[in-house]
Amino acid sequence: MKQAWLIRDGFSETHTSGRLILDGTVLHTLELPWLGNLVMKSCIPSGSYFVNYLAKSASGKYKDVYHITDVGGRTGILIHKGNVTGHTLGCVLIGLIKGMLGNEQAVLSSGVGLQRLHSWAKRESFMLHVVSSKDLHSDRLFED
Repeated sequence: MKQAWLIRDGFSETHTSGRLILDGTVLHTLELPWLGNLVMKSCIPSGSYFVNYLAKSASGKYKDVYHITDVGGRTGILIHKGNVTGHTLGCVLIGLIKGMLGNEQAVLSSGVGLQRLHSWAKRESFMLHVVSSKDLHSDRLFED
């Protein structure tokens, strides 16, 4: 099964930024800040998660997305396109580059970023390992 790594390396009161590592491809991510895993207000905890492809989310709002499963105390956590934290209620936003929209931290070229994820995952399931860059042990990061 394919393995992806979400490495969080930017933390603030307003957002969490990171990089999604897909073999040789690096995409940028934006999430809500860490607020103790509060539903619709926080990013998810660090850990390993099984991710499924969904043609359409349970609410029907998002199409062609990935569902991060078995997040304790949470449901409906997706990887989807969006640019700023106002576009998420706890999901992972994905883009090609990080930048600013107005005064807000953002991920840009989000639709293209999601297409790159599709190219890598082939719309199939994969394992996602969510870690903080400050907790990394680089000699163990990409072991099978």
